Formats: sequence, structure tokens, C-alpha cells
Amino acid sequence: MRDRLCVTGRLRVFETDLNRRFTRKLIDTHNLVVDDGLSAISRLLGGGHGVPSVGAGLTTYPLVALSGAAVGTMLLGTRDGLTPPTGGDGDLGPIPSGDIARGGGFLGQFSTASGTLVVSYPSATAVTFTATADAGAWNAPNPPITEEMLLTEMGTVFARVVLSIPVQTTPSNGLAFIHDILLSRA
Repeated sequence: MRDRLCVTGRLRVFETDLNRRFTRKLIDTHNLVVDDGLSAISRLLGGGHGVPSVGAGLTTYPLVALSGAAVGTMLLGTRDGLTPPTGGDGDLGPIPSGDIARGGGFLGQFSTASGTLVVSYPSATAVTFTATADAGAWNAPNPPITEEMLLTEMGTVFARVVLSIPVQTTPSNGLAFIHDILLSRA
């Protein structure tokens, strides 16, 4: 008997009112779970123990590998002025670690540590990451949000989405980003 594991994701972006109620769905799309995301899943299954083979050499995970493999950050921003992402490897291109107000880069960072990224489990095989940008957070003249990423606590990309349309907040409307990761049998 043979079993295959399938990892898929979905990002939904909603416009919200001043009370954070959803007023309209702007985006509903699938994401790319990158190679480092699959590596994070293997570290979680192995509890961070052992010496994994990576590429042509060997590397050892730090003692915090298990907690470091968990998703802890959602980045929102624009790729303007940055190397465009390519499929298959989430670490290609620079990924800023802090907020960058204008001129390219990532505008917003939400984290589980700060309580701005909420994690929930809608089923036994799914996890949902939710972040809300309040009204007025990213109004013009700031560049619109064109990309969303989930990062592990070690700072590697787990999943990413290039948005089909750019989105911004307004003085009266915010944005809610809901990123689901689903595990299933293929």
C-alpha cells in the first residue's frame, strides 16, 4: 500500500469596515508552498532531531529546530525594486526582516509573538493564519500590497502568494488576510 501527502494552501483577502467586519472578498487564490516549507514540515515530524542531508553537504538543525519550523510571521508588501520570486525555492530574492515604508519591500509584518498573527485549526488537517490591517494602515501614496508570505520562526519562507490585484487600505476600510494550509492524501 502506498500513501501520498499533499500540502496545499489558499489565501483570501477581504475588505473590512472600521469594526473589522468583512464587507467584500477581494482575492481568493491558491499559494505556493515552497521547498523550505516542505523542509519545515519534515523538521516538525522529526521533532528537530537528527542530522538531515541538504543539497550536496550535511547540515545540522539548531536545538530550536522544532519550534523554529513553525510558521510565526506573515509579511505583506510589494516586490517593486526587489528580485522577482521564482517557483520551487522560497529563498530566492531578498526578503527584508523589518518594515519598509516605501520604495519596495515589505510594508507590514504580523507575528504570533506580538499577537498580530492569529493561528487557528479549522479541522484536524488544516491550519489558518489570520492578520488584519486596520483602516488607514496602508493608504496611498504608499505602494499597494502585491505579495503575501508566511515565514517560519527561523525566518525561512514557508509559502508565498503574488496577489492577482494590488490591494490597499483606505481611511474607512481595512484588509483581512486569511491564509489556510491544508494537508490531505493525494
